[in-house]
Amino acid sequence: MSKIFISYRRGETIDITGRIYDWLIKYFGKAAIFRDLNAIPYGANFRRYISQSLHTCNVMLLIIGKEWVDMKGEDGQRRLDDAGDAVRLEIEEAIANKLTIIPVLVQGAKMPKATQLPPTIREVTNLNAIEVASGADFPQHIIRLVTTLQLFVKMPNKGGKASRKAGDGANNTNGSNRKPKPSANKPVSISEVTPEKSEKLDKPEKKATPKAVDPNPKAADAIATEKLENAAPPKPSATKERPSRSERETDPAIAQTKSLQISTQRAKVPAAMIGHESETISLPLPGAPLKDRLLNSDTVIVRIPAHISRAAVDARKLIELMDWCDIPAGKIAIPMQTLSAQSGLQIHDRVYTLDAYSIGKFVITSSQFNVFTAANDGYNDLRWWQFSSGALDWRVKHPVAALSAPGRDDLPRVNVNWYEAMAFCFWLSYKVGIKILLPTEQQWQRAAQGNDQREYPWGNVFDAGRSNTLESGAGGLTLGIDYPKGRSPFNVYDVAGNVQQWTLNEFATGSSTNLSSGEGRVIRGSSWKFKANRLTQRFRMLPYQQTDYVGFRIVINGK
Repeated sequence: MSKIFISYRRGETIDITGRIYDWLIKYFGKAAIFRDLNAIPYGANFRRYISQSLHTCNVMLLIIGKEWVDMKGEDGQRRLDDAGDAVRLEIEEAIANKLTIIPVLVQGAKMPKATQLPPTIREVTNLNAIEVASGADFPQHIIRLVTTLQLFVKMPNKGGKASRKAGDGANNTNGSNRKPKPSANKPVSISEVTPEKSEKLDKPEKKATPKAVDPNPKAADAIATEKLENAAPPKPSATKERPSRSERETDPAIAQTKSLQISTQRAKVPAAMIGHESETISLPLPGAPLKDRLLNSDTVIVRIPAHISRAAVDARKLIELMDWCDIPAGKIAIPMQTLSAQSGLQIHDRVYTLDAYSIGKFVITSSQFNVFTAANDGYNDLRWWQFSSGALDWRVKHPVAALSAPGRDDLPRVNVNWYEAMAFCFWLSYKVGIKILLPTEQQWQRAAQGNDQREYPWGNVFDAGRSNTLESGAGGLTLGIDYPKGRSPFNVYDVAGNVQQWTLNEFATGSSTNLSSGEGRVIRGSSWKFKANRLTQRFRMLPYQQTDYVGFRIVINGK
């Protein structure tokens, strides 16, 4: 059986570690958690026992507090400098056994620097850490941790609805021995969940039977929210007759479970969406085939309890505040290279005909991306990463988004890779009921060029004063509106400077938008860091790469 190995220092983080341990056994069962010193028999050879135990584990949680690096022993020497130190031995064995190590920062601790650690464990400093605070954010942080761990360790009640005893996952509290029905890989709608009192989750009573939580992210959302809300919503009476319409609109017990009816009438509706104003729209979940039309056989009707859908409100507001440029149908030509033994390297134009669509006037900013990272069901929800095994693997290893460039929140969001940009699109689509994606490179080029084949948004002669590139001397990111003379014929900003931008396409073919491949993706445009590029120039980046000069914008397709 695979396990989670918890490494910590008793004298420093025993309280917060105990709290984390209590929560983890609710999800995975006591048998799945190895809590280092507590599990080692008296008289056992420490290093041999740790080595044997690590062979049964998939992942190590390395609890790092404020004193973790400099904590001293009875002899006054730093513990990490002692080759026989228990924590050091655990890390060395984990590295030797090639375990996944997840540093867990508690008490406001920061990741140590490589120079602060012995050479045998310096590899830890290259790992992406996750924070678990002990205050009001603890439930949200612990859910993020659990969501990551469930990719390594199976929960005892896989896919079942019945509550089971935490620890063995065997006894069914309702006396039923029926096995849960398989999901058959169908997209799953989010149904109503009534959380219990948060006090019961945080401090379980001895006689109470904790519930094993369904690995479906909907349960994780509900548990995270119930602590934050600190109260269970009232339940409607089972014998009460159907309430009137006025009662349904005013009764909070009913309002909390009404369907999330998304109407684009509330937003600034781009021209490409005219004709959809009064529809209730649902989107295919990530993992379902992505088709051209908004509504298809893979869609589901989404029902989200109000206490879970606060992020949906933020997402709708996010869309409403965005500015959009309507791009009419038209043609563009992209220079493509071919290489053959007979004719050598040849460059020819590949012509594409595009339907109408709407594109963001500006690149996505840090404040806009932060709505995604802060939402309970946003960045930490694994549903939005299932479009690609590469994306899911990357997300598991990076539970927290990298920081953008320092500065104002309304600057373009950089240090974001293609996987993250796509996850943002899936999340936002699901929340607002509109099909949102990265632009294809054909859509990007048409929005930048207009109706002719110009080299730059303003014409065929470069002008350093019209865009933020190395020639302009800005030396860093600027606001989207800072170069109004550099906008495109369709009024799109920053297509010739500030940041280069991800597109949907694979670089090799220029036309494939296969989301599941790990092929390099096309980036377009120019950035503050390098000399200006022509609008037709294509560049390649791998989907997991992040830089301080690449961001993204989004499109709404007219179909």
